[in-house]
Amino acid sequence: MVINNCLQSYFWDKQISSLLIFYRVELFDTCQTFINSSSGIAEQIEAEFKYHK
Repeated sequence: MVINNCLQSYFWDKQISSLLIFYRVELFDTCQTFINSSSGIAEQIEAEFKYHK
């Protein structure tokens, strides 16, 4: 993903904040499960972002 660092950080902050609010941490039984799920979610966001460019 090649974007200006400022824009990238703004984009991820907004996306991850809303995702962490939406996907409540209680849904995940362990930290590892949460990390794996977050990684999958991040990949999905990146794909969506590229699609909308």
